[in-house]
Amino acid sequence: MPTFEQPIKPSAQRFSHSTLPKIEEWLRDYPSKHQPELLGKLNSKVDIQRTSSCFELLLHALFRQMGFSLTIHPSISGSKNRPDFLVEVHDQERFYVEACVVQGQPDIDQEKASFSLQGCLEDVQSSIYTVQASIHKNPGGTLPCKQIKNHVRKMFTAGESNDYNRNGWHVEFSLIKNDSSIARSPDVTFVGSLDEFEPIRKQVAKKAKDHGSLDSPFIIALQILTPGVLQQSSIDPFLSALQTVFHDQSGRPRYRRVSGLLGFSNADGGFPRSVCYYPNPKAKYPLTNPFPRLPRLRITDADNRFLPGDSLTSILGLPDDSQFPWEPRAPDE
Repeated sequence: MPTFEQPIKPSAQRFSHSTLPKIEEWLRDYPSKHQPELLGKLNSKVDIQRTSSCFELLLHALFRQMGFSLTIHPSISGSKNRPDFLVEVHDQERFYVEACVVQGQPDIDQEKASFSLQGCLEDVQSSIYTVQASIHKNPGGTLPCKQIKNHVRKMFTAGESNDYNRNGWHVEFSLIKNDSSIARSPDVTFVGSLDEFEPIRKQVAKKAKDHGSLDSPFIIALQILTPGVLQQSSIDPFLSALQTVFHDQSGRPRYRRVSGLLGFSNADGGFPRSVCYYPNPKAKYPLTNPFPRLPRLRITDADNRFLPGDSLTSILGLPDDSQFPWEPRAPDE
């Protein structure tokens, strides 16, 4: 049995000095039967394992602090898979929780697409026109450079601007007539965004099928490694994204066994300051009083309302400068 006086390995050590005592406290409060497995994951050299184990530790501490009782990896009748937690609320309600980490790197992909388009347009410069291009929609993957070059050449011939809108790409082009006969470099910007919610939809679709038919509410807790996704200013687009999670293209409800999403979002790559509960409006087993201390959405036929709650920092008694080791290492580390 490992002792928690034993230091965490340097590969996992990303705690601030003010936070480390709290982490050690959480580890001691974790059921002794499961401590060795958790500590092994915390010491892992694999980023995603360390990230996931830290997130499970935070969830365990958060639920305990809110007065809930927990069973770790409860067995499910008719399923070989086990969710991360069974949570019981003062003999009033019980629900299962599955934790998962959602990775998304839209900024990197946007930069890559802009760089690729810049190089593509350098090959088709004109002495008459300067090309301005704005990427409004990027489906990911390889930029169709050959097709875009042909598209731009046709614009030069016609002397007219025309958007490229094919295979999920939307690039807005403008031709600016040059004052001289000197060709100028194209100007490329990224004004749109990737679908940063697609990783969330994929995780929900996967986790919704992992545990068979449950007879109690089932919550998916998401640690989202894309900063800003769950800020209050992005609630409206997240509601729109939820429509595509919990409804198919025909508008019919799906994943009704999922009662809702408990989303955590990073702030500047450190401690996830933002948390919000998003209910599935057509859940088979909805929570009757979902997380009254946490920020949450209340969805009714009449309206959708954001209900503020306590911050993670205040609930868990953490200093404002808390940093946790669940942001992936930079490539040069």
